[in-house]
Amino acid sequence: MMLGSGCLGEKALEGSAIRQVLGQIGLDRVLLVANGDCHPRELTDLPVLAIRVPYSETKHGLDVARRSRSTRLVVDLPVDLGVEDVCGELFALSWHNPGLDIAVLTPTEGPLSDPAQLSLVFDDLASQSVRYWHSTSRAHLADRGTRGWLEALDARLAGISLDDVAGGEIGMPPGTGEVDFAELKEWAGKTVDLALDISPVADVSVVKIALEQLAEAGLK
Repeated sequence: MMLGSGCLGEKALEGSAIRQVLGQIGLDRVLLVANGDCHPRELTDLPVLAIRVPYSETKHGLDVARRSRSTRLVVDLPVDLGVEDVCGELFALSWHNPGLDIAVLTPTEGPLSDPAQLSLVFDDLASQSVRYWHSTSRAHLADRGTRGWLEALDARLAGISLDDVAGGEIGMPPGTGEVDFAELKEWAGKTVDLALDISPVADVSVVKIALEQLAEAGLK
């Protein structure tokens, strides 16, 4: 399990703050949540496994990856792009950044919000290091649900962002909403990375409780 730094809000890319929280909750790896409002500070030697970033801010994400020495970039694609356009964008991103693994976050809308359509992207980019990063909240709100996405894209699954949904609001701590996290156990193997990837919280105790809820569901 790793910590999605988005739970720290404006300190999501502040190395000292991340290290402090990691020590308090007993985790040792990080999914850095990067956006234009957060600027990298003291990221060298931080245990960063991946960067998550909106596709419009890919340049910023690449800078954060360089500073933190991360080798994976999780991108949230624009909702208006179809299969051909996405294939071209991701091919260029992968081609120009050798050694960097690219993962696509579960799309919420548009042509690729159907796992069958997204699988066509991966088929076209089979020669590139491009994989799928599953969002529990987004999949829960989609027609096909968690199982539909994971069964369709199992072969390309790189990681899972774990957050709950309550009243249509995503980013909630696991155990506070509607998602059945036990359903994910069969996909949470050694080759799949798990991240507690929730919205900003006021107190680190919320993170601890969320991790306990995930452990009870068999996710560690």
